Amino acid sequence: MRNYNEFKDYLKQRTDTSNNDFRRRCLVECLDDYMDELLDRRNIHESDSEEYRKLEKRRVELSKLIEVISEERRLAKLYKMP
Repeated sequence: MRNYNEFKDYLKQRTDTSNNDFRRRCLVECLDDYMDELLDRRNIHESDSEEYRKLEKRRVELSKLIEVISEERRLAKLYKMP
């Protein structure tokens, strides 16, 4: 009986891990799409305009967020954490 419970716990942990990885991957893809949209909007404006600087600042912040999430995914795979 103990082995069955351990196996069940292991399966639950693997399922949770894959769900979290899927969520992280989807989030990165969504943020990447949003960054592309910001790039398109930014390119409409002059490079010295206020709107251009705001959009570029937002893109930089999003790229940092994507890096953090990607690193979190890498570490979760490395340590097999949820």
